[in-house]
Amino acid sequence: MSDEEVIAWMFGIDRRLIVPRSMKNHPILKVSDIVQETNRSIQNISRALKEFNEKGFIMCLNPEKTTWKSSKTFI
Repeated sequence: MSDEEVIAWMFGIDRRLIVPRSMKNHPILKVSDIVQETNRSIQNISRALKEFNEKGFIMCLNPEKTTWKSSKTFI
């Protein structure tokens, strides 16, 4: 995926902008951390994290606790 495609993908849906902003300050975090910080729903943030995971930008460290870590540098 080219840089332009990544940018278009990220800006395509606003929830995708939340994950990089949150991980900029906290490279390892839980869904609940982002929910508290942004006042978005658990479902909304979980879906965004799943999308980033599918693209290889983050990885789930603990599926039971839904702890995530950034695996690539965000633009």
